[in-house]
Amino acid sequence: MNRELVDIRRRRGELVARAGQQREELSRRVRAGVAWFDASTWIGAAWRVVRSRPFLIGGAVALFVVLRPKRVIAWSARIWTGWQAFRRVGRLVVGNRPGARGAPPGR
Repeated sequence: MNRELVDIRRRRGELVARAGQQREELSRRVRAGVAWFDASTWIGAAWRVVRSRPFLIGGAVALFVVLRPKRVIAWSARIWTGWQAFRRVGRLVVGNRPGARGAPPGR
């Protein structure tokens, strides 16, 4: 009986130590997630500000075209290629889900 109690106490100590390690790991992961959430919230807010004021984008592009026309032409081809690739990948990923935006009709 005494031997069993010693084993139970030893096992309890191991479990308590393991639970403490798991709490620490969970705490680290939650802190990292909160930091990511804060950054994504800030990025989302910035995106909403930019989308609500399209004249800012137009003005910036117009200024850039006036100041650096050759660079605008070079970058416009890259941006267009990137946008097309983004759309194709989006159709592959999202288009396979029923009712998804961009999915073919009837799915």
